[in-house]
Amino acid sequence: MILNFFCKSCILFSIIIIPAYAIKQDPSLLLLTPHYGVLNSKDLELYAKNMNTEPFDPKHSSGGVNYWQCFKSKNISIAYQSWIDDKTRGTMSCDMDVVVTIDNKKIHRYSLRRAMPLEYCERKKAIWKKIMKDQEYTCFGGNYLSEEKQLINGNMTSVSGWIFDRIKTKKRCNAYFGSDSLRLLECP
Repeated sequence: MILNFFCKSCILFSIIIIPAYAIKQDPSLLLLTPHYGVLNSKDLELYAKNMNTEPFDPKHSSGGVNYWQCFKSKNISIAYQSWIDDKTRGTMSCDMDVVVTIDNKKIHRYSLRRAMPLEYCERKKAIWKKIMKDQEYTCFGGNYLSEEKQLINGNMTSVSGWIFDRIKTKKRCNAYFGSDSLRLLECP
């Protein structure tokens, strides 16, 4: 009797609830800027899959949701900071620093999830520069962290922090996760 009820409940759930949940998902909520022809529906659906899509609200960010933003490539700088890591017996570690500057009033800063070996940052920087070369627009996918005001070059600037997930231009794409995220020039 209990097993029969459980089976009927599962069937009802799969017939009614799952399709209703899928209908409510709106991948366009995960795009915060125009996409300039760089992104496609698969890019948006990638972030909507198995995730509650929600409008972006920096004051009430629930975390865990990746959003896409696209910028003029000329406004993007890619660098990394390196240091001697005492935890790994003196090897060099690094953190990527992608900075998007908009009219000296707004900055978006994308960083990696954790420190990496120096070789990783050197190779990623080369890959990302190659992806961006001769491209008018570059899109970044990432998870929002926070926003703060900073005095930069005498201007009060709003700086938004993001955790990098992927970079895409009309030419190519590269992701943080993947089978070989150092060499892979196509997103998985």
